Amino acid sequence: MTRPIAFQPMLALALGAVCVAGLGGCGTSHAKPPPAPAPAAPPKTARPTAPKAAPQPVPAAWVLTPPKAALAPAPLAAPAAAVTEPLFAHYCAACHGAEGRGDGQYYSDSLPARPANLTDAAVMKSLTDEQISTVITGGSAAAGKSPLCPPWGRVLSKEQIVELTHYVRGLSASPAK
Repeated sequence: MTRPIAFQPMLALALGAVCVAGLGGCGTSHAKPPPAPAPAAPPKTARPTAPKAAPQPVPAAWVLTPPKAALAPAPLAAPAAAVTEPLFAHYCAACHGAEGRGDGQYYSDSLPARPANLTDAAVMKSLTDEQISTVITGGSAAAGKSPLCPPWGRVLSKEQIVELTHYVRGLSASPAK
């Protein structure tokens, strides 16, 4: 089928319009050139600063007590069991047992280390009060033992740690080393 001759000029006219509109790819682009990059900001000049004041001393209330000083229990009379027994029951008995024999509810033969028997007079006699306080404060890992006994130094007050030290010592009825 042949097309009438009038169709060919219309086709040429349509292709020309496409090229002029930039939709075709006639080799010329009528798109606007990209904008020129913005000029760089001038460099900031250093502002003059006032001379720095001498550092102020840290308030004594903010200074952490060195562990040695915090761990050594004060020479107090052993507190009444009614005061420290609830502390022991809450923080220690789950592993060490209510009587301190190392048979608490979380004791298991599958544990890599058994909780210490705090009623064993021979073992307790070999420990100083400072060593017992170290374990209460920093956990058993602080004494080079298993990391399973948690540290209570950030939970208990110094007085409570001293009370627990005396209480634990009393479980074996052995005097301090």
